[in-house]
Amino acid sequence: MTSTPQKSRSSHASTKSNITRSARDIRDERKKEAEYCVRHNMVPDALVAEAAKPRDDGLAAFTAQIATRVCESLEAFIHTDEHSKKYAELVKWTGMKEQSSESAMYSPISAFFTYVSKAIDSVHVGIPDGGSYSRACVILPYDITDRNPIGADDDTRIDIALRFASRNASDAELAQRYPGKPDYKDITAIVDVKREVGKEAKALKQLYIYNRNLYAKQTNRRFTWGLTICGSVVHACVFGNDDIFVSKSMDVMEPNGRKELVALLVNMAHCEEDQLGYDPTIRLYEDGGVKEIDVYDQESRKAHTYQCIEPIMLATRNFGRHTRCFLCVDCRDKSGEKKMVVKDAWAYAMRKEDGDSRVDVRDEAVIMQKIRDKLTGNKELEGKCATLVHGGVVQIIKGDIVEEDNTDTAFGMLLPPSSLSGKREFRAHRRMAMALDCIPLQNVDHVDQLIVAAADIMNVHTAIAKTCNILHRDISVNNILITKLPENNVRGVLIDFDCAKDISKVDCKTRPERTGTYPYMSINNLLMSNVKRTQLDDWESLIYVLCWLGTTGVNPADEERYDRAERREINKWQGTEPEDVATSKRDKLSTLSNFANDILAKFLKLPGYPQLRLLIRDLYKTLFFNESYSLLFHGTRAVGESLFIEEEASDEETSSPDSPVDQDEAQDDDADCAPFKKRADHAQDIADNLLKVLLKEREKALERIRKRYKKEIEAPL
Repeated sequence: MTSTPQKSRSSHASTKSNITRSARDIRDERKKEAEYCVRHNMVPDALVAEAAKPRDDGLAAFTAQIATRVCESLEAFIHTDEHSKKYAELVKWTGMKEQSSESAMYSPISAFFTYVSKAIDSVHVGIPDGGSYSRACVILPYDITDRNPIGADDDTRIDIALRFASRNASDAELAQRYPGKPDYKDITAIVDVKREVGKEAKALKQLYIYNRNLYAKQTNRRFTWGLTICGSVVHACVFGNDDIFVSKSMDVMEPNGRKELVALLVNMAHCEEDQLGYDPTIRLYEDGGVKEIDVYDQESRKAHTYQCIEPIMLATRNFGRHTRCFLCVDCRDKSGEKKMVVKDAWAYAMRKEDGDSRVDVRDEAVIMQKIRDKLTGNKELEGKCATLVHGGVVQIIKGDIVEEDNTDTAFGMLLPPSSLSGKREFRAHRRMAMALDCIPLQNVDHVDQLIVAAADIMNVHTAIAKTCNILHRDISVNNILITKLPENNVRGVLIDFDCAKDISKVDCKTRPERTGTYPYMSINNLLMSNVKRTQLDDWESLIYVLCWLGTTGVNPADEERYDRAERREINKWQGTEPEDVATSKRDKLSTLSNFANDILAKFLKLPGYPQLRLLIRDLYKTLFFNESYSLLFHGTRAVGESLFIEEEASDEETSSPDSPVDQDEAQDDDADCAPFKKRADHAQDIADNLLKVLLKEREKALERIRKRYKKEIEAPL
């Protein structure tokens, strides 16, 4: 069974969780991630060519004729003594196992792709009924090779980039549409070249690193394509949510290898856009910006179209959910005043057979419907949680049928016969429209607005847990939005219930899985301990979110004061190994002095940050060293049995946060998690106390906001 590896964590360099890290740190992590994923998540001998085969039988027969004629033309060209100057170089690739250098291969390979594309044009008109399929495109290489594309978040240079072009497009038209340097928003597939045969794994790692930018810059990309070329051997690749599908080898020194590669390129030129990884339910403007998004509603069984105002969250990783969010308006709303947030994500789901009527308890739409129904009428919480309007699984039109978009329908045909498709991880491509008019958390003007937003989302979080028995399980910077209100006030909004779970339906015998983002995960979550997940894990995540923002800045202006060169303990929270991240958190939260000196003391020295520091300290003490509970409940490690006896005999107060009772690792994992287990048994009471602390500070923050606003309006012009 293949699943998304926990080491696949590296995101786009611009994300908030990467601010503590240097470009070198990010580059090194990406190399490690690529090596891990190629080793563990590659599906060899995949039927990649099937993914691009036209679904329409007539079109498939037509493309087969096209491929045959292109191959005949290519073979005649290769074996002639006189080659046209424009394509002469391609024989340097098809006639030699290894080249003198990698860069010497770029031009011959590009000439091969260009020849095939132009041959498709020329033979199209010579086949009866060819006009019926005139919508076909061709795939051409960019003229410039070995360059860092526009839109990259790093300095990596890709060897060859391929892009779509209309058939019969003139060189002038192509130059206008694709001027010079490759641009990630336009690239259809990336080609990585190695001089020697047998370097496929190395080339695949490079493609894995590059593909992150395709997801970030192409908001309508469901999956991506790539090619590895090692000497004369070609492999076609499809990068899915959890797997890298790699075809059998195609050797261009052999006629059959050339035939297979030509057939693949011809099919890619004629297949539907969804077969190349594009999403036909997201329509773009000419410049690549999102124009319209279709949202299928599973209750009404109708699609609703939304006009996109701007993206507010982009997909930043190769593997996983590929979550994107867009600020939109309903196309039926002529006023354009009712804002919505449309969320698009590939979430884990229940695989169902035909006729299966079971409700998927992991379905975010189901969870949000329950929240909506239970909290309707609660004025205090109104607007502080995403409210579902429409939602369901994305529907893709495939010829005469409409299919739900999921990992089986998107990638099932790629699996080799030996693969057990039913045992693989299953994801459904879900999209929801939510009644929200929000912007990312980093748009707060100052710390006080952050405190208000944090209190708002944890207030609604507590209500959802109590009323609906639902845990959010993914409190992070990205999942807290804000709505700007009059008089410089804000309202916090909790979003993204992809990882949420209805705890009334949880099997207590099942070991909890790891969910969330490393810097914000609770220690229990990182360790995947057998301690039951409770509200306290989300409260712990909130502490980490506030620490992260306190260290790096609550908004872009404050981030300018953050010194990336300074090495801080909090940097370790963005590690690649969950156990290492857990160890760092465990050590630094073991005592108040450790926490204060190594974490809180590193906050930015700016107005408002002292108040944030005091709030976090109070939350920390309430969670980890609550004086209402005995030593059994305290700290991040188990207390030694002998110390319990001494404390019970001495009749003294419970330990202070500055007095760790035992810093040695316990031999037994269960024993080492003892304080977490004790707190979990009293989770609701501790969570209520945490909320009181936060709401009290919210009132203070609101008073400071009012005073600041009054001062601003009374100031002379």
